[in-house]
Amino acid sequence: MASRHDHDHSHDHSHDHSHDHSHSHDHSHDHSHDCGSDCGHDHDHDHDDDGPHWQVLADPSEVKLRGAKDWSIRWTVLEEGVSAGVELFELKNGPLTLWVSPTRGMGIWRAEYQGIPIGWDSPVQRLTHPRYVDLKARNGLGWLDGFNEMLVRCGLAFNGPPGHDPGARSPVESDLTLHGRIANRPAHDREVDVDPETGNLRLTGIVDECTMFGPQLRLESTINTIVGSNGFEVVDEVTNIGGSPTEFQLLYHTNIGEPFLDAGAQVLCPIAEIAPRDARAAEGLATHNVYQGPTPGFAEQVYYHRLLGDPAGRTVALLRNQAGDRGLSLRFSTRELPCFVTWKCTQLEREGYVTGLEPATNFPNHKSFERKMGRVMTLEPGQTYRSVLRFAVHITAPEVAAVEKEIADLQAQKAPAIHPQPAKGWSVE
Repeated sequence: MASRHDHDHSHDHSHDHSHDHSHSHDHSHDHSHDCGSDCGHDHDHDHDDDGPHWQVLADPSEVKLRGAKDWSIRWTVLEEGVSAGVELFELKNGPLTLWVSPTRGMGIWRAEYQGIPIGWDSPVQRLTHPRYVDLKARNGLGWLDGFNEMLVRCGLAFNGPPGHDPGARSPVESDLTLHGRIANRPAHDREVDVDPETGNLRLTGIVDECTMFGPQLRLESTINTIVGSNGFEVVDEVTNIGGSPTEFQLLYHTNIGEPFLDAGAQVLCPIAEIAPRDARAAEGLATHNVYQGPTPGFAEQVYYHRLLGDPAGRTVALLRNQAGDRGLSLRFSTRELPCFVTWKCTQLEREGYVTGLEPATNFPNHKSFERKMGRVMTLEPGQTYRSVLRFAVHITAPEVAAVEKEIADLQAQKAPAIHPQPAKGWSVE
C-alpha cells in the first residue's frame, strides 16, 4: 500500500517555521501528514544556516523501494523577502530532483538531473509569493514580476496578452491580464504519496480559480516521478465546478536555459505547419529552430506550430544543445494540446537567456481573437479536461540521437507547411 501524507496549511506561512509540526502514521505505510502550527512531529528537519528549513516527509527509513536508496520527499516554507510564505516540495527520485511550489499554482520551479540544472536564470531571482504579484500592474503585465519557473501554467479562464475582451460572458472577466491567474493561485489539499510497488513518488494539489458571477474552474495537478528514472510526468485535470458553461484556455510555459540552450542549440519537433507570430519572428524564420548565444538587445521571436503525431496523436519535442549530448524532451498529445509555441529569448544571461516550449489548447493571442478563430474551449458544468506532459532528460549523444530519430520518423509522414509571414487565422485576421 502506498505511503500518503496529506497537508493542510491554513495558517500564515510567513512565520518562523522552526517550531515542530505534527506527523502521524501507522507502520502499514498508509499514513497522513497534517502540518498545523502548534504541534510536534517525529520527522527530521534538514537545514543549513543560510538555507530553508526542510522537513522530511518520506525516505528509505520508512518506505523500502526496490533497488532505490537515494530518494526522498521533503517540504518547507520559505521565510525571506518576496518568498516569505511560499510552500515548496522537493521530490528526489535519486538522480532527478524536482522543486514544486503549490503556492504558485503547482508550478515546477526548478529541476536537476545528476547535477545538471533544468530551468533558467530569470531576473526574478526568488520564488515570489502571489501577494507580491499585482497582475494589473505594468499595464496588465504584472504576471512577469513572479515569472521564474521551469514550468508555469497560463490560464485557466484566459491566457495571452492583456487588454479588454468585448466578448466576455461576464463583465467581471472583460479586462484581461497577461497569461491569466492560475500561476498565482495557491493550492490546497496537497498530498504526497509513495508507491512501494511501482517506485512512484507523487505530489497532488488542487488549485481553484473561481469568482462570483464568473468562471469556476478547478485544477487538480499530479506530478509523478519513478525512483531512479530520468523523467517526470505532469497530469492535469481541469473541471468546471460551476453551474454554467465556462470558457477555458491552458498553455504550459516550459522555460529552459543553459546548459541545454547555447549558441547552436536546436529545438526539434515534427512540424505539420508553422508560422511566425509577427513581423519580428518572420525575420528569423529560416533559422526558427536554431538559437544564438546570449545576444545584447535581442528582441523575442515567437513561432506557432501544429505538430504531427502518431495514430494516437502522441508527439514529442526536443531541445538539444549544440554538441548534441544534452537534451530535454517533452511528450504530449496533439488531441489534448493541439497548439505548440516556441519562444526564443536569447538576450543577455542577466536579462533572462531562455527559450520556451509551450504546448497549449490555443495560440497565445488575445482571447477575443482566439475565440473568433474557434480556439477557446468551453467546459460544460461538471466537465473535466485532462492533459498529460512527460519530460525526460538526455545526457549522452546516443540518448539525444534516439529522440531525434523518433522525431524524424514522425516528420516523414509529410513535409512541413511553412508560412513565410504571420498566417491568417493564426495571429492575423
